[in-house]
Amino acid sequence: MFKTYISRWAHREKPEEHKIDYGFCSDAVSAAFWETEEDAQNDAVIFERHHIVIHSAQGIPHICSGFKIEQRAPNEFVIFYEVPFLPVAAASPVDTTLVRDDNDITAS
Repeated sequence: MFKTYISRWAHREKPEEHKIDYGFCSDAVSAAFWETEEDAQNDAVIFERHHIVIHSAQGIPHICSGFKIEQRAPNEFVIFYEVPFLPVAAASPVDTTLVRDDNDITAS
């Protein structure tokens, strides 16, 4: 299993689309962080409900679930989940490229 951290998220420009694009990274240092564990836990619940989809290098989709919280420094909590394959861009320290899909919230 590989840890994949939430690094960013952004609402699409058209509010009527009700879509959010997510970015991921492979290390906690580059991840987005929350100042309290409670705030991180609250957002992890929201991420869980969004049915975020990532793809393996072979193009196999995977719905992200089971988000967990990790403390990386005092007053810095990050959100991650464990995926059963190495995500496409997780081998590098930069965020993955976001892909927009009309049916799913997707990053690959």
